[in-house]
Amino acid sequence: MTSKSLQNENKSAALSRLFSPGVFRQLARDGRSDLLVRILNEAELLEDLNTKTIGQVLDRAFQLSKAVELRTEHTYKAAITHKILLGTHSLKTASLFTEFRVANSKADVVVVNGTSTVYEIKSERDSLERLESQIADYFKVFSRVNVICAEKHVRKILNTAPGCVGILTLNRRFQISTVREATDSNSKVDQAVVFDSLSLSESELIIKSLGRTVPDVPNTVKYQVLKEIFCELPSELLRHEVVKTLRNSRSALHLSEFILQLPLSLQPLGISTRIRKKDQSRLLEVINQPAKNLLKWT
Repeated sequence: MTSKSLQNENKSAALSRLFSPGVFRQLARDGRSDLLVRILNEAELLEDLNTKTIGQVLDRAFQLSKAVELRTEHTYKAAITHKILLGTHSLKTASLFTEFRVANSKADVVVVNGTSTVYEIKSERDSLERLESQIADYFKVFSRVNVICAEKHVRKILNTAPGCVGILTLNRRFQISTVREATDSNSKVDQAVVFDSLSLSESELIIKSLGRTVPDVPNTVKYQVLKEIFCELPSELLRHEVVKTLRNSRSALHLSEFILQLPLSLQPLGISTRIRKKDQSRLLEVINQPAKNLLKWT
């Protein structure tokens, strides 16, 4: 690896840690973050702080992460958030959530509107080793699967992924390009996998919506009793009920005002990382502080 490549690897790793739920929560909870300052220093972003706010410093870091050689998972999640959720859809019509557990896989991004779509990220630094099993897992719950990937992965995914899987790329201009459109899967949902992906309250809502009674049982046996009922639900009706329930239960519509006040770099985290109401106000105060205040946190 050349010194330039190593430098890019280190900077990309720093940017990945910078835009993490941990740093986001710490900023919101404490109104400061020593870790944030250390990461900004590693990424050489603590220069020229006199005329900037903390939010503008974060947006500058985000701009850096758009470069192909520095892209992180957050870069791709931001593209999906800004160009698909807030661009094609809206917080009124769709819900977005991340790191959604499905069987042995974890979906990077899920968007639920009239249907349910998974976006599996395969960035410049990712391997395609597990992609086949991930796709198989996602179709046990969701209607459509997209792989949004670095351009270097396109040919291999075209040759190996099922024809119903969509393939998207994030080009050098930070635009999402469609290589192949996703189509609805004909596979049946797996009731047991769906149940284990949802919260118990979400499962109860679906059971009731399909005309079944939720028994009043002790919490110690509730999981097993509900799962047995859930696995008897008709597969052909279940996918629709999952979409309807997740769109409502995981909606970020009530966060609209807060999200729109965040810098673009933090909006994806504002949607997917839930924080307390009082912490939202604290976070907004922090990002509007002069950037030179960062130097006081060390």
